[in-house]
Amino acid sequence: MVSVSNEAGEKTLHEQEADRKADALERARAHPIVQRALAAFPGAAVSVKRLDAPAAEEPQSEAEGGAAAPPPEEYPADYAGPDEEDFA
Repeated sequence: MVSVSNEAGEKTLHEQEADRKADALERARAHPIVQRALAAFPGAAVSVKRLDAPAAEEPQSEAEGGAAAPPPEEYPADYAGPDEEDFA
């Protein structure tokens, strides 16, 4: 149902989507790894491909009850790193 009102309503769906994209881009640019990559590759650009991915949480330190990363010697010897599909 549609009704007429003199009161301000919510933003349009287009405006809400634009806000989400701008927020995601701002969060991506603020990430320390992205900042280092941009510093290493002058002229590189950042773009956001997925808006449905949850925001990354800051890892907790051991003092805060988080688990510490295992030392490098505990990684499997044949570990080649993340797969291509992890970045798709």
